Formats: sequence, structure tokens, C-alpha cells
Amino acid sequence: MNAPTAMTMLLTATLTAMLAGCGGDEATAPTPSTPTGQRMAPGSGSAAPMAPTGTPTGTIDPSMAAYRTACNFLANKVTAALHDPVARGDDREYPIVLTEESATPCSLTKVAVVTLLDAAGRTVATAKPGIERTPVVVTSSAPAQFTLTTPAGGTVATAKIRIKLPNDGGTTEIGSRGLKVTPSDVTVDGFAKRA
Repeated sequence: MNAPTAMTMLLTATLTAMLAGCGGDEATAPTPSTPTGQRMAPGSGSAAPMAPTGTPTGTIDPSMAAYRTACNFLANKVTAALHDPVARGDDREYPIVLTEESATPCSLTKVAVVTLLDAAGRTVATAKPGIERTPVVVTSSAPAQFTLTTPAGGTVATAKIRIKLPNDGGTTEIGSRGLKVTPSDVTVDGFAKRA
């Protein structure tokens, strides 16, 4: 009988005797745990790192990646369109819808800078920033919007709306459809998902 076999038999006999003395049997013996950390290389007297037992797996959630990509009018082919106003008491809210037409989702944060221009291109009013909302991811199938608010009965005519996106997202101009404003009382809210 060689030494390793004798040692194994001795350990087995000792374990069996210990379990019998405790009223247990081999079936109820605890499962030994697997050690972690560093182990000693045989005969070296120095620690050798444990080899990894597996490769990390998983995927990146595209929507989370989109939160790190700011929308840009040119790069993401973002278009803007003014929609019909909604009456809110004495105010009128004008939704401006942003649609992304590229294959790369992007996000909108903070508040756009909005300037109202007359037919000669002169500034009529600059909207005051309103409520800033949480970031919104924009895709080709999920547009976003922000709202331009001014009191009903505005008297100053506009011809265009200049929109500057935050985070160096570029600038575009769209027709105002004859929107009349009170220049000192125009606000723009943060971005939201288009309902």
C-alpha cells in the first residue's frame, strides 16, 4: 500500500469515528468549502495567485449607453417641429417635438436655449429657463418634447424659433406659425418624453 492511499484510509477512518461519536453519519457531514485567495505552490514556500475560475459575462444596456450620448442636431439627425398650443388658464403652452432619425439613440438634459425672432431675424424674446427634468433618451421611435409657455393674447409677432440644444448639441431654426408672445413673459421647460 503506498503512502497516499494509507493516508486517505487513515483520514477516512478518523472522520467516520468522529461522526459516529457525534451521532452523525457520512450523509450528514458538512460539505467542505472551496478555499479562496492565494495558495502555496508545492515546494516553493511562496504564494502563487489563484487562477480565475470563469470569465465575466453580460451585455451593455443600450439605453444606459444612450444616457452618455448627448443629442446633436447634425450627428443624430434631430428635427424639431412646433405643435398646436394647449390652453393652461391664462397661458398657452406650445409643445416643440424633437425627433431623432439616426440609428444612434441619444439623451437630452437640462433646458434648451430658445430665442424668438421676427421676420427680419431680430430677437423678439429669449425664453427664461423653467423646470429642468430628468434626462430623456430619444430614439427614432420615441421622440421627446419641451414646452414654450407665454400668456394668451400676446401682441408681438414672431416668424422663427431658434433652438440651441445643451451640451454642444447645435442650433436650428423652425417656423413659429405666427406665434404672438409677450416678450417679457416667455419660459421654456426641460425635456420630457412625448406622450
